[in-house]
Amino acid sequence: HHHAKAVAFGARAEWVVECEGVYAGWLKLDSVGLEPCGEALGGNMDDRIERDINLMTAQAMKERLEQYEGVDVYLTRDNNDDPDISRKERLDIAKDLNADFLFSIHYNMSENHTLFGSEVWIQSQGSAYTKGFAFASIEIEALSELGLFNRGIKNKLDKDGTGEYYGILKYAEEYNIPAVIIEHCHLDEERDSAFWNEDGYRLLGQTDADSVAKYFKLSSASLGIDNSAYENVYVEQPSHRLDKDMVSPEYCNITEQNIGDQNAEILIEAKDEETYIQYYQLSLNGGKSFGRLEVWEDRGSETQLIYIPLSDIEQNVV
Repeated sequence: HHHAKAVAFGARAEWVVECEGVYAGWLKLDSVGLEPCGEALGGNMDDRIERDINLMTAQAMKERLEQYEGVDVYLTRDNNDDPDISRKERLDIAKDLNADFLFSIHYNMSENHTLFGSEVWIQSQGSAYTKGFAFASIEIEALSELGLFNRGIKNKLDKDGTGEYYGILKYAEEYNIPAVIIEHCHLDEERDSAFWNEDGYRLLGQTDADSVAKYFKLSSASLGIDNSAYENVYVEQPSHRLDKDMVSPEYCNITEQNIGDQNAEILIEAKDEETYIQYYQLSLNGGKSFGRLEVWEDRGSETQLIYIPLSDIEQNVV
């Protein structure tokens, strides 16, 4: 993420805002496999261990997918006693099964425990990009409908900019297998905490299964779901590898619009040509400290109007 900062001197406070842009299992026609990441413990926060949660989600995904017609489901591991296998070994399994798609199951954490929401990482070029984007569009919308913040469909290249950053996507490309990494939510920010329980992890896996079924037009008589007429989103193959947005927003401005009896009305203006504004942070004490990340509500808009209680300003509460 890259920031742009603006300062405004108002009647009641020195306003400072930072705006952020966003950088932007396997399956064959009758056989599905899921890759619940199991490297060491993965991330962990308090009693939330990603390795365990990934497996719980993948098992729920498997159970749900098996209710659709014409699909057999496999896991790269089906218990936490399975030995760790490398990323390449996971792709070897997918290749041996002549897989058409790889879905890698993950949960997220951030360095400062400030980020929240869902994202899907896809391959950066070719037909794998087109297929990954189509699935990710379904998945990210489904996760948003559950109430999770949409952090986007993303690409990331290695330090040389010549290949995929993530090993799973790198080896999938070598084997010519489309692949995505699903980062369901964050395990370390309270706005995702509704999903930090077994029911939540299983619900996310069931949501994954329904997204896969929609993408492959699978139907289920037992679930009463008919996806046969579903049309996937289509995007053109990019002319070059796509990478995350490394450029700060073009501008970020803040102005004090009005001071009422109880609230200050503040206008934030920001623009990012390459992607869109995703978050902002506000300081009420001249930039000495900032509040938590807040969502930029309308990604199609360059402005956001917010209201700050005067009591917060007067007490310098951030």
